[in-house]
Amino acid sequence: MKRNLISAGIALFSLICLWAINSFTFVWVFLPVCVVWIAVLTFFVYKAKVNFWDDLYLVVSTALAFLVLIALLEPIYLRYLLMVFACFVLFFLFMRILQKEEVLLSYEEKPYRRMLMMLWVFNGYALITFGFALSIFFPSLYFWIISFFVGVAMGYISIVVWKMYFNVPVQNFLLRAVLVTLIIWEVMWVIHLLPLGYFVLGGMVVWLWYLIQLFVRFHLSKRGIIWKRQIVFLISNLVLYFLILSLFVRWI
Repeated sequence: MKRNLISAGIALFSLICLWAINSFTFVWVFLPVCVVWIAVLTFFVYKAKVNFWDDLYLVVSTALAFLVLIALLEPIYLRYLLMVFACFVLFFLFMRILQKEEVLLSYEEKPYRRMLMMLWVFNGYALITFGFALSIFFPSLYFWIISFFVGVAMGYISIVVWKMYFNVPVQNFLLRAVLVTLIIWEVMWVIHLLPLGYFVLGGMVVWLWYLIQLFVRFHLSKRGIIWKRQIVFLISNLVLYFLILSLFVRWI
């Protein structure tokens, strides 16, 4: 009961903070509200006393992802829908974090990992979209610098995802994370030349990142990549990717 109330309180407080930031577009409102919001989230993550840094990075990046996407969206109703969605996501996230002292049952572990995986995909999408938006709103900024830092962040997110599936030292993932960083850096540089909006560009890049980290994960597993099972999945994704890309380019 206590866990439910705390999670609901955090979700409601987050909803109020997002509403305040969206409604009062002043620096003297934005900065204090953001600081207080992140401080409250950090406090309750600390209270869980398990996997503090991993959980903190997940919670803060999720909160900032929603904040970024809400700020970039133009339709008001979509902003409010995303605020409500953020409220539900943070509620269920803290329901799990505050339950960390309890051992996950075997049938709960796989769905929970998948939920976290999709949450990291969402956070990565928000980060990449924000990078493209920065280059549009501030053309004086060097895009290769923006894309480099986004690539580094996506490399780190890849490590976090792989750690959920393999209980090995982080050093085992470093080389592969560097490769992911370089690939995302290069892909962002190439794809930003297309005449597409930042929401579409972010979706195209995060789609590629998802496929890359997924096949690296398969490669790290004991069975490796079973190409007979994965080749259809890979080809269908690539065909769909280029079909959607050509659709947007033709529409423009």
